[in-house]
Amino acid sequence: ESQIERRIGAGTPFCLAIVDIDGFKKVNDDHGHVVGDEVLQRFATELLSASRSTDLIGRWGGDEFILVLDGGLPEATKQVDRLSAWVCGSFKIQSRSGPLKLAVDASIGLAEHVPDETMKDLLARADASMYLRKAASRAQGAGSQR
Repeated sequence: ESQIERRIGAGTPFCLAIVDIDGFKKVNDDHGHVVGDEVLQRFATELLSASRSTDLIGRWGGDEFILVLDGGLPEATKQVDRLSAWVCGSFKIQSRSGPLKLAVDASIGLAEHVPDETMKDLLARADASMYLRKAASRAQGAGSQR
């Protein structure tokens, strides 16, 4: 939060992304919280590995992460697309019953800070963007099963 406030005060362009792992509750329900924790750790490690040195990354809560990306929306969109391609995919996780191969995908909402916008409003816009992407992904998945 302090880094977001610092960027707001500096007036330099930056974007905020909220990343939510899709279907994470099902991982916990089907395989247990130990496997769920391993997925979170692997996801965070991959997210850090694919990030630029100027990107700030933190766990926002549950299965959500927050990214603070320097630059305007076009640059941040390219970075988010690159991160998504790197991080999402098949994860091999060790469980009590042996190795598991889990498909991990995420919905990412992105918002560029605008002048005079509060951190709360910026977070709300990024969160709304993430939920729109999640709903679109669900609708697309339902359509492809027909």
